[in-house]
Amino acid sequence: MGKAEKGKNIIMPRDVYSADEHKSPKGKPIIETQGNREVCIEGLSGILEYDERVIRINSSGMIISFTGRGLTISYLTDSTLSIKGFIQKIEFLC
Repeated sequence: MGKAEKGKNIIMPRDVYSADEHKSPKGKPIIETQGNREVCIEGLSGILEYDERVIRINSSGMIISFTGRGLTISYLTDSTLSIKGFIQKIEFLC
């Protein structure tokens, strides 16, 4: 697989990205990680549990659990959440 060059267009299938920033494709959550120190989730329905070791959220009919140390919610809107800390595990509970 070749590398993308700076300034070149990249063609991706439509279901890889969302045209509407506030809706994830096919109703699924979008989860973006920055190593194991930060995670951003789009498609949030609610927060079920929150402390410095565990954050559990509801998203599109599934529960997503983040386990680690020093976890904090650094950004929150009605549908987006950003978690910072030392993330050790991400679980999807359907």
